[in-house]
Amino acid sequence: MPSSYNLPRASNMWTVDDIEKYNRLPYYLALIETKYMPEYTVWDKFFGTQKWQANMGDILKSVIAEPTPIQAAQFFPNDIVATPKKDQFTVMERTETARVKRHLYESPYFSFLPSFRDFRTQQIKFAAKDITRQISQRNDQFIRSAVFHRSPYVYISGKTSSPAGFEGTEVVSAPIGDGNDTGTDGKTTGWLQQACSLVGTSGDYGALSYKVIRKAQITLCEDMQAPPFEGIANVPKDNETVKGKWVLVTSNEAFTNLTFDNYILANRPLMMNLLNDEFTGIIGGHITVKIERFPLRIASDGTFPGPQTVDLNSGSPTYGMTLPNPDYVKAPYEVSFMLGADAYRSIAVGPPPKEFVGQSMDDQKFRSLQWNGEIKITDDLIVNYTTDGGEKLFDTNKYGEYLQLISSTVHGILPVNRRFILPIIYRRRRLETN
Repeated sequence: MPSSYNLPRASNMWTVDDIEKYNRLPYYLALIETKYMPEYTVWDKFFGTQKWQANMGDILKSVIAEPTPIQAAQFFPNDIVATPKKDQFTVMERTETARVKRHLYESPYFSFLPSFRDFRTQQIKFAAKDITRQISQRNDQFIRSAVFHRSPYVYISGKTSSPAGFEGTEVVSAPIGDGNDTGTDGKTTGWLQQACSLVGTSGDYGALSYKVIRKAQITLCEDMQAPPFEGIANVPKDNETVKGKWVLVTSNEAFTNLTFDNYILANRPLMMNLLNDEFTGIIGGHITVKIERFPLRIASDGTFPGPQTVDLNSGSPTYGMTLPNPDYVKAPYEVSFMLGADAYRSIAVGPPPKEFVGQSMDDQKFRSLQWNGEIKITDDLIVNYTTDGGEKLFDTNKYGEYLQLISSTVHGILPVNRRFILPIIYRRRRLETN
């Protein structure tokens, strides 16, 4: 059956898949998490993290010391022979709170009977890898969703007019909230639909052009006074260091287009080889780039289509395949993010603690380790049986015939300086070939 998302907890509790008997899987699951968690994460590397454990409470809270303002543009102290003037500084404190969230992940039941070996081997291992990938992707989506819906400003590329609620230049004040599945909180579906209608419609106007990127960085630096990063982990080689730079999180499509940007083509040095040496890593000396595999895209109606789908047409040659979602492929708008440092802190989800990686330990010590997002195998199941008469009966898994992969994650993100991230809404475009 196809995968499902955001289901009630009681849904699909007795869906069964057959599989061969497993060996040493608890250790293998931990190795999978160690390997795959960093591979799929993007957003959690930009923010400071904190571990969450049981009994820490359901609300995150931080107390932030605000630096005193630079309130004068000039400075004229008295002569040394006169009575000196003085400055008195009072450091203010503010608090931010955020609720901790929780989500569950499950596989179907796997048959544990050796006489019913599945024709496809390594099924549990593949399922464990897939759940790990989904957990890391969902945590990245959680962080990005929170950042987007809590950002107080949005940059609308090539903004064509200034109706009520969208006054001013390209940078507009935006609604703040947690966001939800129905599009009625945070940057609502209606607000996004109106915002997208203001995006420019021709050429570089409305696209993620070089000028738009530089203006967004200047806005973040000068108007929002967001500091640059001092360094982050797990970035591509071209972007190894972000020290003294702001970060642009964008799509491969938008980044590739910069090679053919009209401003760059008109003003590049004559010796710049754009055919063989495209943009890699640094833009303008101040901005480093991180590419998202599945960027945030917006349909014309203000909704967010998912990146992939499954072909359920049994007569199709691609039946059962995971395919690009047509609504995502053709979505006309996309969101990139210009990031400054110290904007948020998030709860760490995986991978396993350093005590496990690269070390051998006995079974008892291994089982005493716990981490957020840990995948476990359980046989504590209720099994659905069908009698000869077709009656549905339920029984415990007392004969140990079935197994299931399960995981529980706790998510949380705490704003530190919301204005230090500026989402950019722009019109997608592809390279012209004529």
